[in-house]
Amino acid sequence: MHKSRLCYVTIDVSNLDEGAAFWAQALSGQLEPISEASGGIYRRMKLPHADLRILLQLVPEGKACKSRMHLDIESDDVEGEVERLVKLGAKRLRHVEERGFAFWVLVDPFDNEFCVLQPEFPNLLEALPNWPPPKEDTPKRA
Repeated sequence: MHKSRLCYVTIDVSNLDEGAAFWAQALSGQLEPISEASGGIYRRMKLPHADLRILLQLVPEGKACKSRMHLDIESDDVEGEVERLVKLGAKRLRHVEERGFAFWVLVDPFDNEFCVLQPEFPNLLEALPNWPPPKEDTPKRA
């Protein structure tokens, strides 16, 4: 017998430093050391509330079509969370209302889609601290 588990959600970026800055602030992640051999291709981030890691992967070509996998971020204040993420460099793509749900689809600075939605797991969300205001010197892509 063997064991397995999901260990990474990998996000393609065209600039590792900008990607790390955006996603670290968006998810309150902490960068972890990575081998020298992998440092030019990857950045690894630990999330404060999960054993799952975010892995940023340097991919020089731009996005060609809709993402086939994406992150969903739940919030007890969807509009407030969307505004916070926009200040970090995300862009609103579209607001969706379907099947009794309303949520936002955004893109990160590298055109990767992700969603902000109402709480799906309120007991887990309740245990987290509130977000501080965004830093004024947050780098944004043009």
